[in-house]
Amino acid sequence: MIILYIITLMLFIPFFFLYKNCIKESSIELKTLLVYSLGITILPGILISPLIYDITPRLKNITLETSILVSIISLYFLSIFLIPIYIINKKYKNIKIELTHSDISLSKLLLLLSIFYLFIRLILYYKNTPLYFIINNDVAGAAQSRQLIQSKKLGIDIPYIGATFKIFISLTTYSFYISYLKHNKYFYYFLISFIFSILYFILDMQKAPIFIIITNLILIYYNLKKLNIKLILLIVLSLLSLITLVISTSGNNNILHIIYSIIDRIILGQIQSMYYMFQYLDPSLSGFGYDFYFSSLFNERTNDLPPNIKIIPYIPLYENNHTLVNVNTFYFGDTWSYLGWLGIFIIPPIIAFIFYLTLVFFDKIKKDTIYLCLSITFFSFYPITRSLTEILSFKYLLHYIIFGYIPLFILKNIHKHLRKKNEYGKI
Repeated sequence: MIILYIITLMLFIPFFFLYKNCIKESSIELKTLLVYSLGITILPGILISPLIYDITPRLKNITLETSILVSIISLYFLSIFLIPIYIINKKYKNIKIELTHSDISLSKLLLLLSIFYLFIRLILYYKNTPLYFIINNDVAGAAQSRQLIQSKKLGIDIPYIGATFKIFISLTTYSFYISYLKHNKYFYYFLISFIFSILYFILDMQKAPIFIIITNLILIYYNLKKLNIKLILLIVLSLLSLITLVISTSGNNNILHIIYSIIDRIILGQIQSMYYMFQYLDPSLSGFGYDFYFSSLFNERTNDLPPNIKIIPYIPLYENNHTLVNVNTFYFGDTWSYLGWLGIFIIPPIIAFIFYLTLVFFDKIKKDTIYLCLSITFFSFYPITRSLTEILSFKYLLHYIIFGYIPLFILKNIHKHLRKKNEYGKI
C-alpha cells in the first residue's frame, strides 16, 4: 500500500513545479499563504502522514487507507487552488512598492486610533480576558475564558469596531516596516505598532495571529532585502518569542518538549482533524449554514453544529479537553463532511474561481501601498485552514471589505482632503 502511495505521489510531480513557480513569481501579499499556510502547515503533514500514521498520537485510530486517501485528495485540492495564483502571476506583474508622505501620515493616524481603541478595550474588558487570568497564575481560568470567547458567550471587544482596529493595527505594522526597510525611516513607529499588534491578540491568548504577523515580517524582509544575517537573527528572535509565549500560556518550561510540541502542532496538529472527518463523518449538509451571515434565517438542519465542532469527540488527543471549542478542518475536510465524493469533484474549481475573483479585486487596489498592506493582512489569514462556507459565502472577503477596505477608504479620503497639496511627494 505504501509503495502504491509513493507511485501515486509521482503523478503530482507537476504540482510541486507549479507550487515552486507560484512562490517564486507571486507578489508579497501571497507569500505567507503560500509559504506558511500551504508549505508548512499542510504539505509536510499530508506527505508524511501515511508513513507515520501508526506511530503518532495525532492520527490514533486512523487507518492507512484513510491517511493515503486524505493525502492524495489534499494534493488534488491544492493543485486546483494554485491555478488562479499562476494565472494572476502571468497576467499581472509585481508592482514597485512606493510609500508617500500621505501613506505614512495616514499610517500614523491609524496607529494613534488603534492605540486609543486598545486602551478603551482594556478599560472595558480587561478582567474578562485570558491574559488577566494568566497574569494571576490561573491557567485553568484563562482556558475557560478563551473557551467562552470562542463560543461567543463572553465578549472582550466592542462588536464590529474591534474587527476594524485589528485590521488597522496589523496593516500599520507592515506599512512602517516596509518604510523602514526601504528608506531606513520610522523604525520606532514600526516598533510601537508591532508591540501593540501583539497586545491586540495576546489579550485573548491567540498565538496563531501573532505567529502569522511575525511570519509576514520575515517574508517581507526576505522579499525586500533577501537572506542575510539580520533575517536569520529575526527568525531566531521570533522562535524565542514563540517559545516564551507557549511557556507563559501552558506553564511548561521544558524547552525540548515545547519545541517538539510547536513542530508537532504546526505540521500534524493543523491537519489531523480532516483525517478523522474522512474516517468517521458521513457526508451531510447538517451545519452548512453555521458560518453564513444571518445563519439564523436558515432552517434548523443547516444551522446545526458544523463539522469543526462535531468532529472533536472522535479525536482521542482531545478526549479530556473540555475547553476546546472547535478545530481546524481545512476546506478539504469540510467539503467531504458536507457533500462527500460529489463535493470532492465540484468544490475545488468553485473555490479556485472565487479565489481568482478575490485576487483580481486586491490586484486592482494594491497599487496604493496602504491597500497592499491590507492585502498582506487579508491573504495571510485566508480561511483555507478553517472553513469551506466562509469562502463559499464570501463571508471572509466581505469581512475585510466592510471592516477593512471601506473604513480605510473613508479615512484615506478624509485625510487626503485635510492635507495641503505641498505635503505630498515621495519619502
